[in-house]
Amino acid sequence: MTLLNQEKLVAMLKHGFKNPTGLIAEVGVFNGGCTGILSDNFLDTKIYAYDTFEGMPESCWVKEEHHHVGEFKPELDVIKMLNNRKNVIVRKGIFPESLGEETNFWLVHLDVDFYVSTLNSLKVLKDRMAKGGAIFLDDWDWPNCPGVRKAAEELGFKPVQTVEHQAVINF
Repeated sequence: MTLLNQEKLVAMLKHGFKNPTGLIAEVGVFNGGCTGILSDNFLDTKIYAYDTFEGMPESCWVKEEHHHVGEFKPELDVIKMLNNRKNVIVRKGIFPESLGEETNFWLVHLDVDFYVSTLNSLKVLKDRMAKGGAIFLDDWDWPNCPGVRKAAEELGFKPVQTVEHQAVINF
C-alpha cells in the first residue's frame, strides 16, 4: 500500500534501472508500500528504509505546515513487514540522525513533507550520493507542502519536475 501514484513510481524506477551503482533509500516510509516496490524491483540492491514509524515528528514541525505531528503513523507493523525482506534495512528514528555510515546512494525517495525535515535530509544526502544518482522529492509544488521546494531551493538545488508533485535532483 503506497500513496504514490503510478507516474511517480515509474519515474523513480526508470532511473533505478539505469546502470544502478549504489544503494537505494526511502526517507519517509509510512506504510512501506513504496519501499516494498523498490525491494521487489531491485532484489540485488540494499534498500534502506528511514522513518520514525510513529508519524510526523514534533521536532521538525513549524506552524506553517499543513500536516500535523503524528500524522502518517503507520497502520501496520511496517518494521516487521520490511524486516522480512532480505534486501531491506530498516533505520528507525528521525532522519538524518538515524543515518549510519551509508553512502553512495543511487536512488533516494525523499517523502518527509516538512520544511525542516526536507532541509536536514538534503544537507546530509547531497554528500552521500553516487555519481549519476538522484533524489526524488515527493510533494514538489503541492500547496500543502511548500517547505519541500523552499528547502531545496534554499540549498541551491534546481530540481526538475518529473510528473505532477514530484521533482528530481540529479547528481
